[in-house]
Amino acid sequence: MLRHGLRTAHDALDASVSRFDLTEIDGMIAFLRVQEAALARLPMSQASGPTAAAIADLTERARADLQQRGVSCLQIESPDLSRLHPLAVDYVIGGSRLGAEVLQRRWASGRAAELGVGGQYMSAPRYIDIWRDFCASAADISGGTPLARRICGDASDLFALFETAADRSFEERQEYV
Repeated sequence: MLRHGLRTAHDALDASVSRFDLTEIDGMIAFLRVQEAALARLPMSQASGPTAAAIADLTERARADLQQRGVSCLQIESPDLSRLHPLAVDYVIGGSRLGAEVLQRRWASGRAAELGVGGQYMSAPRYIDIWRDFCASAADISGGTPLARRICGDASDLFALFETAADRSFEERQEYV
């Protein structure tokens, strides 16, 4: 139900992030800026314990990689995310970690990996339990219910946050040598 309900938002985010070539230094740094900016704006109080821990870890890893290169974090405006349903946060973070394996392989084949750019972020755990727990919880939610609509709406808001960060990072990209 969520995948179908969020297909448009998910496709838009994928298109925004796909502009960054993770094999190259500048593409990887722009990607790290997206991750740090969006993850840092997620309210930890709205996430399950394992998801909050993953968000904190991923944010710190992205920051450390940026600091290692002397690159500042991306500044973005964020909407009020203080009332997100925890399953929406689990869906976005858990799902992103599923895709991280593909991104990691892409990154590993390029110059950025050879030079260690993004190494901390790209070596993060997969946090697969977040996705498994989400799937177990979501299996009991009927599509079209107010709860299902809320989770879809909140997840869509989170996708929009990451897309905003991706668009800003793309606009501000530069060559980081």
